[in-house]
Amino acid sequence: MMKNINHEKTECKSGRSRSVSSVPLLLVQKPASKETPSMFSDSPRTRKTSTGSAVNGNQEKMNHLSMERLLFYALGSLILDKEEDRIKQDTVGAPAAARRPSGAEERWKTQRLPGRIMANSGQKVVLITGCSSGIGLRIAVTLAKDEKKRYHVIATMRDLKKKDKLLEAAGDAYGKTLMLLPLDVCSDESVKECINNVKDRHIDILINNAGVGLLGPVESISIDEMKRVFDTNFFGVVRMIKEVMPDMKKRRSGHIVVMSSVMGLQGVVFNDVYTASKFAMEGFCESMAVQLMKFNIRLSMIEPGPVHTEFETKMMEDVAKMDFPGVDADTVRYFKDVYLPSSIDIFEAMGQTPEDIAKCTKIVIESERPRFRNLTNSLYTPIVALKYADETGGLSVNTFYNLLFNFGPLMHITMSILKCLTCSCLRRRTISPN
Repeated sequence: MMKNINHEKTECKSGRSRSVSSVPLLLVQKPASKETPSMFSDSPRTRKTSTGSAVNGNQEKMNHLSMERLLFYALGSLILDKEEDRIKQDTVGAPAAARRPSGAEERWKTQRLPGRIMANSGQKVVLITGCSSGIGLRIAVTLAKDEKKRYHVIATMRDLKKKDKLLEAAGDAYGKTLMLLPLDVCSDESVKECINNVKDRHIDILINNAGVGLLGPVESISIDEMKRVFDTNFFGVVRMIKEVMPDMKKRRSGHIVVMSSVMGLQGVVFNDVYTASKFAMEGFCESMAVQLMKFNIRLSMIEPGPVHTEFETKMMEDVAKMDFPGVDADTVRYFKDVYLPSSIDIFEAMGQTPEDIAKCTKIVIESERPRFRNLTNSLYTPIVALKYADETGGLSVNTFYNLLFNFGPLMHITMSILKCLTCSCLRRRTISPN
C-alpha cells in the first residue's frame, strides 16, 4: 500500500543567474578539441588516428553546426518579438465586450454576491488550486497581501473544513483581497461550478497547484493508485485549463501558471508514477503554449526541486515503515537503505520552502514577458543539464546510477557541504525567472 499525499510545489530566485532551460544548451557547447569528441559529430571520425592527428574537417563541421544553431535561435527570437507586437495590436482593437472594464467604465465592487465573487476595478483576479496548506497557501497569502493590492485572490481547496491555516495566515486580507471557494480538480462538475461563481467567469491568472505525490517500488503500486495520481496531477490541470481557456481567448488576455517539478524534466528513481504524471503535464503545456500565444495568453511552468512541507516529511516517515509485500528483498533494501537516506540528504541540503516558491510565482506573474520554464533552484541546474548534454540519455542515467549505488558516501559528504553553504549567508534559495 503506497502513501498518497496532497502537496503543492514551487520556488524561485532573485539573483541574476539563468536556468538551464532559458538558454539552448546546443548553443553553448564548446567546439570539439582534438582530445575530446563532440556530442554533435560522429564519434568514429572525431577520435585520433594512430598517428595522433584528427580527421580533417571536424572542426569545420563543428563551426558550421554552431553557426546554424545561432542563426536559427536568432531567427526564432525575431519571429516571437514580431508576433507579440501583432498580438498587442489585435488586443487593442478587440471589441469592448472582450476587454476588462476600464477605470472610466463601471467599477467593480469588492463584495460577495449570491453565487458570485467580484473584484475591484484594476485588480487582477487570480484563482489558485490546492490552497489548504504548503505552497498553495503561501502563494494565496503572498498575493492577497500585496502592498499595492493588485490581486483579488480566489483560494480554492477540496475540503473547506481545512481552511483554518489559510485564514490564520491571511489575517485581515480575508474578505478583502482573498476569498474562498470549494474546488475538486478531479470533478468536471466542481470545476465548472467554481468558475461559474466568479463574476463574468473573468480570471486573469490561473495557478494550477493542486497535486498528489506517490513514492515507492512500482511493483507495490496498484493501477488504481496510479490513475488517482494522474487524475489530479495531469487531468486536474487539463480540466482547469479547458474551463478558463475559452474566456481568456475571447478577451485575448490571461496567464496560466502550472506547478510542475524538476521531475517533469528528469526522471527520479522510485518516483516513477509521480514523474510520469509530471512528464505528461509538461508535454501537454509545451504544446498548448504555442496555441495560446496566438491569443495573447501566456503559459508558464514553475519547476521546483525538493520543497520542505509537512506532507513531504510525513510521507518520508510513513514509507520508511512500510513492508511492501510482493516486492523482492533487494529492491526494498535499495529503497529503504539507499534511496531514502540519499533523498533526505538532498532535501536537507537543497530543499526550499513554500515561501520561496510563492516569491518565485509572484515574480513570474509580474514579469512583462514571463518565461515558459522557470527552474526555481539553481543548485539543480547542473543535474537537469546532464539530460540535455547527451542526446542518448546515457550520461544522465549512468550518473544517477553511480551517485546512488556506487558513490553513496561521496554523495553524502557533498550534500553535507551543500547543507552548510545553504544555511549560511551564502544561501541561494531561488533564481530569477527574468
